[in-house]
Amino acid sequence: MERNRVGIVGAGVSGLAACKHVLDKGFSPVVFEADRSIGGVWAHTLESTRLQAPTTAYRFSDMAWPESVTEAYPSHHKVMKYIKVFQVDFLILCIGRHSGTPNIPKIPANGLELFKGKILHSLDYSYMDNVAHFVKGKHVTIIGSGKSAFDIAAEVAKRWAISKVIENYFKWSIPLQKHGMVPDYSFSFAMSSCSIAMLPEGFYDRVDEGSIILKKSKAFNFSNDGIILQDRKESIKSDIVILATGFRGDQKLRDIFTANWCRKIVAGSPDTSAPLYRECIHPRIPQLAIVGYSESLTNIYASERMANWVAHFLAGGFKLPSITCMEKSVAEWAKYKNIYSGKYFRRSCISTVNIWLNDLLCQDIGCNPKRKKGFLAEWFQSYGPADYAGLS
Repeated sequence: MERNRVGIVGAGVSGLAACKHVLDKGFSPVVFEADRSIGGVWAHTLESTRLQAPTTAYRFSDMAWPESVTEAYPSHHKVMKYIKVFQVDFLILCIGRHSGTPNIPKIPANGLELFKGKILHSLDYSYMDNVAHFVKGKHVTIIGSGKSAFDIAAEVAKRWAISKVIENYFKWSIPLQKHGMVPDYSFSFAMSSCSIAMLPEGFYDRVDEGSIILKKSKAFNFSNDGIILQDRKESIKSDIVILATGFRGDQKLRDIFTANWCRKIVAGSPDTSAPLYRECIHPRIPQLAIVGYSESLTNIYASERMANWVAHFLAGGFKLPSITCMEKSVAEWAKYKNIYSGKYFRRSCISTVNIWLNDLLCQDIGCNPKRKKGFLAEWFQSYGPADYAGLS
């Protein structure tokens, strides 16, 4: 039989057992679960519910209960914890940076108490089903400086609301001077920090017609009927304030771990990006790969190259260097990032060194990093995802 994909409906103990064993046979299972969590009936039960069979009988064949569970009939909380923890030899985290843990700016408590309108993060806005009704006829202020801020502003303006974008740093190249939005840093800094993005179509047309108003400010507070720009001492009427202030990717990464040592080292210091060798593996946690945390101008491109590298490593295609060598490499990359973008941004961006990293990844797996056909193409044609097709 060909090794086809196998569908498994349900992620209770039966579904998880089925998933494990079809994986062992080389199949590619896809598990469908209607609930928000694995565990089946154990995910929704009474507080007093305990295991009815002893742990010696209620267990997976190759995974004993942890030593911390000493009772024969543990609570449902411990059962769920056991179900969720399949022991593995290697773990790949693909959790990204731009979701999960919102970055909420510090706002004086007295301002929050005064404001009579609604405050929400862009994450909450993205989950709303009734956006058109929510913003209709409202004065909407969007706090932020990234792509989501301007996408929301354009969408809100389409729905006949008055949108104001208050940004700390503006990241687009046209037409900034006309609207008083020239940033305090260069284009190269923005490129080096993966902070260049496309504005929504017709964005400046809406600015010119007045349905979107741009304001530049580094601090703000709330008032009774809106927000106050502290450096301008200007009040802006607002019914709704949307915090398009990004996400705390470093905190999200730390929160994956329960061990304090791992939480302390995995995401780096406040002055550096995550210390990952080849942007994938922490030198001190070599059983863990983190794919998709480092950014490029096209993240799927960078993530696929790293995933390919990790797969070759797991298949025994190469060995990791010593911890000392990996930490030296990490320090060299951190030095570059701090030179070109550290003054303004703290993020793992490889946009300007993408090809350099790809070359190193290719060399590690034993493939020629020169992917073009011919000398002239190698020198003058740009590289893209298609150049790495079939890399094995």
